[in-house]
Amino acid sequence: MKGWQVIALWCWWLPCVALAQAPPVLKPQYEVLPVPLLWSQGSHADIVSTIACSPDGRWIVSATARGEQGLQPAVHLWTAPTGRYIRSLNTDWRTYYGDATALLFSPDSRYLAVALDQPRLPIYDLLTLRKWTEYALPGYSLSADRYGQWLAVGGAGRVSLIGGFSVRTWQVVPSGNEFVYVWMTPDGQYLATAAGMRVQLWRVDDQTLVWERPIPAKAQSIDGLPLAGAIAVGREDGVVSLFRLSDGHPLIETPPPSQGYGYVHLVAFSPDGTLLASAKGHTLRLWRTTDYALVNEVVLREWAGYGGTPLATSLAWSRDSAGVLVGFDDGEIRQYAVPGGQQLRWIARRVEPMGFDLTSYRLAVRYRDQTEIWDSASGRVLQVVPHTGVLSPDWRWLAQVNSDQVTIRRFPDGSVAHILQQQGVRYSAARFSPDSRYLLVDAHFGAGRPLTVLYRTDLWQPEWQGEDEMPLLWSPRGTFFVTYHTPIGGNAQLVVRRRQDKAEMLRFPSSCRLVFSSNERWLAAVYPLDRVEVYRTADWSLQWQFPVTSMMGDQWRVDFSRDGCYLLWCNGNKVTVYEAATGHVVNDTLEVASLMDARFTPDGSAVLLHSSGTGGTSVLFVAIGWVISPYYTPYRSSYFGDSLGSAGKGWFSPDGKLYLYQREDGTLRLLANPFARLVRPRPR
Repeated sequence: MKGWQVIALWCWWLPCVALAQAPPVLKPQYEVLPVPLLWSQGSHADIVSTIACSPDGRWIVSATARGEQGLQPAVHLWTAPTGRYIRSLNTDWRTYYGDATALLFSPDSRYLAVALDQPRLPIYDLLTLRKWTEYALPGYSLSADRYGQWLAVGGAGRVSLIGGFSVRTWQVVPSGNEFVYVWMTPDGQYLATAAGMRVQLWRVDDQTLVWERPIPAKAQSIDGLPLAGAIAVGREDGVVSLFRLSDGHPLIETPPPSQGYGYVHLVAFSPDGTLLASAKGHTLRLWRTTDYALVNEVVLREWAGYGGTPLATSLAWSRDSAGVLVGFDDGEIRQYAVPGGQQLRWIARRVEPMGFDLTSYRLAVRYRDQTEIWDSASGRVLQVVPHTGVLSPDWRWLAQVNSDQVTIRRFPDGSVAHILQQQGVRYSAARFSPDSRYLLVDAHFGAGRPLTVLYRTDLWQPEWQGEDEMPLLWSPRGTFFVTYHTPIGGNAQLVVRRRQDKAEMLRFPSSCRLVFSSNERWLAAVYPLDRVEVYRTADWSLQWQFPVTSMMGDQWRVDFSRDGCYLLWCNGNKVTVYEAATGHVVNDTLEVASLMDARFTPDGSAVLLHSSGTGGTSVLFVAIGWVISPYYTPYRSSYFGDSLGSAGKGWFSPDGKLYLYQREDGTLRLLANPFARLVRPRPR
């Protein structure tokens, strides 16, 4: 009996010892919420390579090429009646897969085929906005019959015919370097091709050649009109060659436009068959199909010389034949009335945000020749100002910088208030102080010597001039400003000056990057590949520093918290948070791949981590409690993902509740900060 008591005591004591010796296991608490997307505004930042209108007249789709900027291609969907941006298709080919070269709707307007200059031909279902299927075919043009039974793909020297699950491919020209442009008759019996300096007609059933005709210049587009029995070919010399569909007999050759400079020559018959449109360079011509007489020649954009005039790169008719859509190499899509040629509207334009107003209720954006005021919450246009320039933070002034003068306009009425001008001085840029009381103007005088001029915005009189200096930035409250000093025969330096007396506070090498804290108590100086120094602005003494062993190109960021107590350092994928006064490491556990931006929100509620790469864009908000107390506060974050990369530009509203960023294709997207307090009601 005593032995059983000993065994029972041992069995009871053993788990108690194990529990006493085992360390407590603390599982981290994670809470990830979605970031609310308030609105998106589509835009194209590069060449509009192709446009298409749906047969039912409901949709317009446009695509961009990489162009000179090497941006990611994008396919945007718009509503045809209003031109409103719907969304971008989830294109997963990325930059290394090539450009979108042609778009084609199915006869029922449900499916969209996208031709690429690489062996991929995705087809999207527009009801679900997802990819439906894909063929391993490169293409430069697309065409189909009215029943959707056949899809013709013009590739490099060959043609592919897709019907159901079968794909037929045959060589059209001996050389594989010639792009093939295709057009199929609505009944699906014949296929016309234009490649190089020849035009051909093929029978679809057995792929036999019906006729072939040579042309004196390379073909760049093709279209047909079955009712008139004609085929139109746009040549690179600006001439439109018309052939009879039945036997290929030449009908007529139109003369080239007066300005024949351009990338491509595009031709398209109107859906009602009454007009033929041809676009080359900055000229649109309309021909009557009964006798091919010239109806109108429209100048699309004002001629500004070679290289300075946006050129037409894509052409499409509206479904009702009342307008022509033209895409340009600067990202714009315009709709023109026919046959008058008046511009009806813009479908897409390159847009640049200027900033929120002090109440965060309005947003100003800039186009090429005008400024628009939007409602921040909805993106609705409130007012259009027919001027553009640099907007002051209080939204009172708009500075237009020309080479010989700076025009100050009242905002938003646009009336001229003052003209800043000095003899022999050339102007290049302007920067308002955060309180809008001062204006720094970047100018040059003499033999191109830099000059910085400081103006007061109440009198608009020059208060200070700094020779051999260029303005760089203002401190957050406007107490200090930084100039780039380039003395003759000396090394360039960064000069920190006090605005009140323009006295010089400190100098840094020109390779440094300077960042002030929001309360202007601290100044961080980043020495690339060396160190980061933190100065106290009260006496400009060096408080502390930390080394920088490596830098991921320009992918680094420095930011201070709203109260100036913490410093955030981002280098590559690593984010570290320090105490601003002591340099003590508060958090070094944040790591995000392809990080482009990292900063505190203006309201101090979270930290923004904005990354962009081949996988798209991701925006992550991390609650401030975990950032400054990672061992005592549960991890709370909010995430938003995008299919396209970001341009690395982002703007916070002054209250920190809204975050606006711009994608590489120019599209604007507005997100709500989920950790900010609820938006207060608008004042009546």
